[in-house]
Amino acid sequence: MSERWNHDLNEHAFNDNKNEFSFDQEKCQLLQYVDLNGFSELIDHMDSTDQINEHLKQGISHIRDYFMKENYVLRTSYKGYSLHIFPLNDFELLCSDYMKSTDIYQFIQNMDTIELIEHDKFLLNIVKQIQTKLDDLFCSNCITQRQYDQMRISHSEVELNYLIFALNTPVKTDIYTIRPVVVCNKGPTMRISRYLCNLLWSLFHQLTGCRTFRNGIDVIENFESYARNNYLQSTTLFVTFNIHEICMIFSHEIMIKALEHFLLIYGTQVSMDEEELTIETIVQLVRLVLENQMVLYENCLFEQTRGNGSGCPLTIPLACIYLCYAQPALMSVLMAQKQQELFGRSEDQLRFLFGKPIVVDRDDQSIQLKPFIGTSFHFLDVELSHDQGHLHTRIYHDPVMDQYQLPNQFQAERSS
Repeated sequence: MSERWNHDLNEHAFNDNKNEFSFDQEKCQLLQYVDLNGFSELIDHMDSTDQINEHLKQGISHIRDYFMKENYVLRTSYKGYSLHIFPLNDFELLCSDYMKSTDIYQFIQNMDTIELIEHDKFLLNIVKQIQTKLDDLFCSNCITQRQYDQMRISHSEVELNYLIFALNTPVKTDIYTIRPVVVCNKGPTMRISRYLCNLLWSLFHQLTGCRTFRNGIDVIENFESYARNNYLQSTTLFVTFNIHEICMIFSHEIMIKALEHFLLIYGTQVSMDEEELTIETIVQLVRLVLENQMVLYENCLFEQTRGNGSGCPLTIPLACIYLCYAQPALMSVLMAQKQQELFGRSEDQLRFLFGKPIVVDRDDQSIQLKPFIGTSFHFLDVELSHDQGHLHTRIYHDPVMDQYQLPNQFQAERSS
């Protein structure tokens, strides 16, 4: 594969800390995804000289001690700050059922049975495997010195990824579902993932005009601009896809085929500068990330065999490429009409405005789409709609979420 193109990593740099699938890793959110066993670490990070924090420490300690004694687990929701208490056995059963039903994680070994030094050797072997691949690419002139330095890792800085489960906002008061969250800030492939994320997002952005909606103001400003330019018509439809399931279950082999197809067909149609990577090299690096998804959960080691880790910055661009591969008509429209149609992403959703009908293939077995199509939608505390091409905005009140908390207009800005 001799196709080459250049890439400016700064022009469209993608901040993984703004990735909607990695906001769980930001420690500034006081109780985000903390379970009872994690309260000690939380307390240690609080400022002991602050009298208010001293009271918080004591209060959290009492909560932890009490609920651990009673065999309860405390969890926050995936979106928001509501706290939920479960009997420990019930929550563990919920997590176990998820792992069995999805078959995403393959058990490797019980880490309780090995010594600490063996645990370190296991991590070292993963690091060596990744480093060897980078060395081979560098020695064969497939990557430059600068690229090598950006992606290389140090064993002293690396930790195994770990898996936790967060709660989805309940549809009904007594019915809860969970979603996996992979914490991988110091994972072995994180630096490679960041580099590839910038590269692929730059390419995807230039081809489709995809925008990022970080909060309600972003959404309103973009949609008002769309309306002022007379693109909003009486026939315009709002289309929303939730891509969380795509991120978690896509086949690695089909993903590689989708990536190769995407780069071969569209890679030469965009402008990039300074750095070069062949299609073959990009594919090798993506495969390296997908094949090294080891996570710790309940002192056991698992390998994620489908999808990509929720905390990995590479996950969303791969899911978008996968979606466009499975829905070629969608990709054609986005490219042909990117000036006239509005396309953006927010958290784990993609949003489109289409003025003309588009065929969505719902029968593709590799991807299950459940699009919402209509003349209105909501995002955080904003609801947008149109009547015969006239845009309307108003405050949105979630009938479920409002039972637990007030809408937070800043949440997505911090987390997406």
